[in-house]
Amino acid sequence: LGLSGEDVDRLVVSIAAAAPPTLPQYTSMELSNSLWGLARLSKADDGRLGRRAAIAASQLASAIVREGTQRVGSFGAQCLSNSLWAVAKLELDDTAARDFASACVRRIRANHFGETTPQGFANSLWAVAKLRLDPAVTGPFCADAARYAIEEPGELRCFMPQELSMSLWAMARLIGRRSGRVSAFSHASRRDIEAFALSVAEEGLRCLADFSPQGLSNIAWSLATLELTRKPSTRRFILGVAAMSTEALHAFPPQAIANFCWALGRVDDAQQEFARFGAAAACEAMRRESEFSWQDSSGIL
Repeated sequence: LGLSGEDVDRLVVSIAAAAPPTLPQYTSMELSNSLWGLARLSKADDGRLGRRAAIAASQLASAIVREGTQRVGSFGAQCLSNSLWAVAKLELDDTAARDFASACVRRIRANHFGETTPQGFANSLWAVAKLRLDPAVTGPFCADAARYAIEEPGELRCFMPQELSMSLWAMARLIGRRSGRVSAFSHASRRDIEAFALSVAEEGLRCLADFSPQGLSNIAWSLATLELTRKPSTRRFILGVAAMSTEALHAFPPQAIANFCWALGRVDDAQQEFARFGAAAACEAMRRESEFSWQDSSGIL
């Protein structure tokens, strides 16, 4: 309902005080839904909860996590993905939260992503990328996710553009460049993730106009981070975005412009495209000087 204000704050404080002793009576779905709701309230863009209520919500969330850890085996697909998203959104960073998140990840893998929706798939990957989990947990999860998403032809067409970009961004953030987290990802795992990335590039190219500026930039950044810019599908995607976006950079957030410049600069034999986009990006940075951080500006140079 998007409610806010002192009434909601008082309600959250009261629930947080009364709920912990009754949590063993909650169903798995009730635990997950409560955690999800607290995350939505506590981390809304408009700062929906007051300070006291936000502290109470965080304490209740930790209690839910402790109870949920014992019952992850009974969580359904949506409960698992919602719980992962909520833990990451609430920025719970203690051992109990990481143990709960790791248990959710293992359960999703054990279920072979069964009944996982594209939104749940993307939210789970986003959460895993945000949380500091053991690479022994995140590596196999990413590889299994990649295989699941591309094992059926046309599967990615069920994904919304935001779900594609979020999923690939998460994988790229976790796996990094070949010189990075090599120990966490076997050659076979990286191969599966790269195959997923190239499939996203192909699917993204088919519906470029449906993506947000941030989504386009995230996919380009991810493909470059995974060092796939020499692949034909990556080249087609990045150059397609450059051609479509050079005259529309007024709609791009500064970080999206900077990240896309970085990715475009790693495409071979694209000097003309890079020069055109770079000139437009520089003009946009000067026009919106107050909006660009020094990191954004340095990414364009």
